[in-house]
Amino acid sequence: MIAALLLSSWEVVQKQQLKPKPTTQQSQQLPSQSVPAPAPVPSKPESTPQQNGSSGKSSESLCDRLTDAFISNWPLVGIGLIGIFVAWLTLKDIHSQVEETAKATQATALAAQATQKSAEAAEKSVKLQEVALRQWVDIDNWKAVPWIPEGGEMSLHIQFDVINPTSLPLTLNSVSIALSGQESKVSGKNLIAPKKSQPIVTSVKITEEQLLKWEDLKELIFMVNGYVDFEDTLTKPQTQPFSGLIACSKKGGVRFIPPYGSGLYITGEEKKSGDPN
Repeated sequence: MIAALLLSSWEVVQKQQLKPKPTTQQSQQLPSQSVPAPAPVPSKPESTPQQNGSSGKSSESLCDRLTDAFISNWPLVGIGLIGIFVAWLTLKDIHSQVEETAKATQATALAAQATQKSAEAAEKSVKLQEVALRQWVDIDNWKAVPWIPEGGEMSLHIQFDVINPTSLPLTLNSVSIALSGQESKVSGKNLIAPKKSQPIVTSVKITEEQLLKWEDLKELIFMVNGYVDFEDTLTKPQTQPFSGLIACSKKGGVRFIPPYGSGLYITGEEKKSGDPN
């Protein structure tokens, strides 16, 4: 478009330069010629063709003036065209930058979504790993024996094992236990290997009547509850509670009775016998 405008400007300039101009001699000879004085002619109304000729001359003179103005100001026209071209290039660069920015924003959003999905997948993987490596402890092997220290109160020493039944090691931190309202805590870090145990010893005060009952081979019943603090193989702190009853006797040792009671479940052998009683 700009090239076509420049080419048309150049053609107008060439045509203006090719127009014939009167020579100096002709301009000097014209006044010297004798021209007879025109005879007076009665005024008549001008005809229509003459009026058309005058309008054509005026329009022709307007075109000439516009052409002359264009030719005389062609440097400004060229500068304007160059400015238009530079502005078009600038707008084109801005459009390209806007497109690149939009693409970069979209790429950043996609990367953020991918990062979020990766983080969610990693979190799920950690949770699955924690489930696979989940650890717990068992409380078993209860024992009891009376003990009367010199000048002290009678008490019943009670011992049980904290067992690690899992295939990975864990660290035992402490065991808190309450026997019929008498609380105690055994602390100390102990590493328990897989399928191994750690003994815990505590005591509960008893009366003379309870001691006679013990010697008479009768059971002493205590309510027991507490919790075990340990760290699993991922060094994550865990707290496992336990509760129930313990029945202690000199003959039968110690029986641990879970809180839901004993005798509520029927073994497979009893089911096979077919005897509902």
